[in-house]
Parts: sequence; structure tokens; C-alpha cells
Amino acid sequence: MVTQVDVRMRPRDTLTFGLAPGGEIVIWMMNQPGNEIELARLQANEIEGNPSHYQNRTRDYFDENGEYLENHGIPLTGW
Repeated sequence: MVTQVDVRMRPRDTLTFGLAPGGEIVIWMMNQPGNEIELARLQANEIEGNPSHYQNRTRDYFDENGEYLENHGIPLTGW
């Protein structure tokens, strides 16, 4: 038995991130199930230090630049 499948011929426009225990990260690009292309397979490493230091730096940055970001958004040109 042959079934008709909806095949869409359009650019792949969706990134899917897979995060697994142990720090494995996989990134796929696709536009429908079954046509994914694996772009990267990475291994995360635990960083030394206190995670709250990052939170403090983020809060300090927002305290200094938050008004600008709220008014103008995050600049996306040049990415």
C-alpha cells in the first residue's frame, strides 16, 4: 500500500535544540518532521565559580542599560 505524503519544498526555517543529561547538546534545522539536518553536536562543560555571579552581572547590566533596552529593544542588525 502506498500512501501520499505531504512534502513541502520550502527552506528549512526551524532550529531545534536537544539538551541531554551529561551536557550533550544537538542542534537540528528543519521545516517538518523527517527532513531535519544535524548542524552541530556539542558537549557542555560545567564552569567553575558561583552561578550567582552571572546573575549579579546580568542584573547590574540591566540596571545600567535597562531603560535603553526597553525603549529600543535588542539590536539585531549585524548578526
